[in-house]
Amino acid sequence: MKKLFFLLLIVLHFVSGFALNINIIESQSFNPGHTMDMEWYSVVTGMGHSPVISPQTTLDNTAFFANTDILIVSSGVITLPANRITTILQFIQSGKPVYLQSEYDSTYTTNQGFAFIVNSVGGNFSWDNDFVGDLNPMNVLGTYATTNLAVPPLSYYWYSVSGSDNSQCSRLVNILEYGGGYHGFQYVPANAAYGSIITTTDQDWINTVVSTDLMENFITHLITPPVINSGSIALDLGNDTTICPGSSFILDAGSGNVLYQWQNNSSGPTFTVTQPGTYWVNVTNGACSVSDTIDVTLQPGTLINSGLFLGQDTTLCNPPLLLDANVQGAQSFLWSTGATTPVLAVSGNGTYSVQVNFPNCTFDRDTIAVSFNGSNVPLVDDTEICKKGSVTLQAPPGYNSYLWSDGSTGTTFTTATPGMYALTVTLANGCVYTDSVEVVYLPYGIPAPGMSWTPMSVQGNVYINQFNSISSGFNMSYLWDFGNGITSTMQNPIITLSCGVSYPVMLVVYNECGGDTTYQTVLNNCTTDISGSGSLNAEVSVYPQPASESLTIRYRTELFSEVNINLYNLPGQIVKSWKMQAADTENLFTLNLNGVTGGVYSLVLISNQKQWVIPVMIR
Repeated sequence: MKKLFFLLLIVLHFVSGFALNINIIESQSFNPGHTMDMEWYSVVTGMGHSPVISPQTTLDNTAFFANTDILIVSSGVITLPANRITTILQFIQSGKPVYLQSEYDSTYTTNQGFAFIVNSVGGNFSWDNDFVGDLNPMNVLGTYATTNLAVPPLSYYWYSVSGSDNSQCSRLVNILEYGGGYHGFQYVPANAAYGSIITTTDQDWINTVVSTDLMENFITHLITPPVINSGSIALDLGNDTTICPGSSFILDAGSGNVLYQWQNNSSGPTFTVTQPGTYWVNVTNGACSVSDTIDVTLQPGTLINSGLFLGQDTTLCNPPLLLDANVQGAQSFLWSTGATTPVLAVSGNGTYSVQVNFPNCTFDRDTIAVSFNGSNVPLVDDTEICKKGSVTLQAPPGYNSYLWSDGSTGTTFTTATPGMYALTVTLANGCVYTDSVEVVYLPYGIPAPGMSWTPMSVQGNVYINQFNSISSGFNMSYLWDFGNGITSTMQNPIITLSCGVSYPVMLVVYNECGGDTTYQTVLNNCTTDISGSGSLNAEVSVYPQPASESLTIRYRTELFSEVNINLYNLPGQIVKSWKMQAADTENLFTLNLNGVTGGVYSLVLISNQKQWVIPVMIR
C-alpha cells in the first residue's frame, strides 16, 4: 500500500515538472566518436531535468549519491573494475535507479557488471547467445513502446548478445526483442527500498540517435518502474498510522508463505511495533517475492495517575520476584525489558519500569529497583582426582558461614575419595545458598616407565643409538637425560654417543597424576659394524668428512627409487630434511648445508626397504 502511494507521488512530481538531478558518466575518453554521453545530456535536458556529465572516476566512491537521483553509465565498452561495479550496486541499494549501457560481447565488464548487480539484488541473470549484423527491426516491447512516447521498432541495432533471468519468479522485464532473443532489460528488485536497473546490449542505436523517444521512455521507467506480477502472495501492512507513547501493535504479513524478512532481518510472519519509524517486509513463497512498507509516527500521549504501583525498592534472598502492573482500564503493557505481559518475573539485580497504556493515548508509569543477595551459580566446580591422590575444594569468599556435607565449617575441604559433596553458605542477612560438587577419578594413574635402545651404526669412535620409550600409561610426557649434558623430550630420540664410554641414561615419564623414573647404563665398544644394512661403503657413502657447505651422497640405484633424508642434532631434533630420487646408474646427490652450524650430526636415510644412519661432522 505504502509502496504504491510512493510511486504515485513520484509520477505526480514528474508530471508537474519536478526536475531530477541525473549524473551521466562520460563515454568520449574511450573513443572521441562515442558521444552517447552528449546524446543522453540532450534528451535529459529536453525533459526538463538537470543533467551533469562526470568522469568515470566518479564511480570510485559514493560522494555523488547525495546530489544524484538517476545514474547513467553511457558507454558499454569502458572498463568497469570491481570497485566501480560495487559503487553502482550501492547506488541501487540506496533506492535510486541506474541505466547501465552494455554491449554485444558478454565478456565486457559492463555486461558482467549488469549480471553481477542483478544477481546481487535477487535475480539469476545470465548472458545467452551472440547475434551478428544489423538486427533490424529491433522490436520495442510493452510500455517501453508507449510510455510516455510512442516508439516504433528500432531501424538500427548493430550486433548483440541475448540474456535471460532463470529465477522461478523473475523480476526481469524484457525491453527489446529480435530473432527470439531479448536484448534489453529492466530489473526491478523485490526489495521496495532498492532502485531498478536498465540495460541495452548495443550503444550504436544511441550514438547514431536512432530513437530519442525510447531514451525518454527509459528515463520515465527509471522514475516509475513497472509493477511486477508477484504471484499469489497477498501482502498489505495497512495504511501509514500513528502510535501512542509506550504502546504497541502487530504488523501481520500473512500466513502460508515460506520466508519473511523484516527491516531488522527478523523472519517471523508478524512484527511488533513499539516505536515510530519506517517498517517493511519482503515475503517469498518459494517462487515469487513481494514487499510492502508502512510509516509509523508518534502521537503525543497524556500521563495520568491510575494507581499503578510496583512496590517499594526491595532486596530479596532468592529470585524470582513477580512484578504486577494490572490496573483497572489498562489496554496494554510495555516493560523496560521489552515484555508486554501484565506480570513480569525478574531474576536479576536491576531497575525495572513499566508503562501501562489506556484509551485515548493516556498512560501511567512506575519503576522499582530489585536486588538479590546471591545467585544460583555454582559455589564449587566439579573436579577430578588421580587414584591415590586427593583434592582440596575451595569455597568462594564473602559469606558469613560455611557448612560442608561432613559437618566441617572451613572455607576448604580435602578429600581423596570420589563422590558428591555439598556446601551450604549463609550471608549476613540470613540468605542461604546450597551447591554440590562431584569428585571423580581420572581414568588413568601414574605411568610405568621403561626404555630400550638399539645401536644403529658406527663410524670411527662414535655410534648412533635409537632410544625407545616402552612405558605404559596415558597422556604421557617424556624427559631423557643421557648423562653427558644431552637431554630430549621426544618419545624415541636418536642420539650419537662415544664408543667405549658408559652413559647413565635416565628416562622420566609423567602425566597429570605424577611421574616415575627408570635408569639404564648404555655402553658400546664399537668393535663391530652395527649398521644393519650390510657393507656401508658398498651401498651408501658420504663425503667429505668433515663437511662445511655441502655433503655428497654416493649410492647404488638398485637400493631404492626414493629416499627421505633427515639431519639430526645430538638432542635428536631434525635440523634439515631432503628427498632424493634414484636415477638410472650409480648416483650422486648433494646436500646443501646452508644454515647448519658446526657439530656432530646423524644423517638418517630412509627408503621403503632400508634405513641408514651415518654420523657426520660439520664445521
